[in-house]
Amino acid sequence: MVEKESATTIDIERFWSVGPGFSHVKVHIQPPNSPAEILKRLGPSPFPRGGFPIIGFLASAFEKVSRYAIERNAESGYNEHHS
Repeated sequence: MVEKESATTIDIERFWSVGPGFSHVKVHIQPPNSPAEILKRLGPSPFPRGGFPIIGFLASAFEKVSRYAIERNAESGYNEHHS
């Protein structure tokens, strides 16, 4: 059985840091095949049709976030240093 850490044993200064093994992880960021691909994975909208076009809005938002992540990754040079 694995013991759970209590809140008092967590080092808050290192909570968001990664260990030395992380340098071996390869990350390849690429855009989805379709901007709405993530929405398709989530399933049908729980909202009634006819009002605000939430699916179109979310598809546009996901596309912009994807583009931003790819640009930031390219600017950081992360893939060049960690390939």
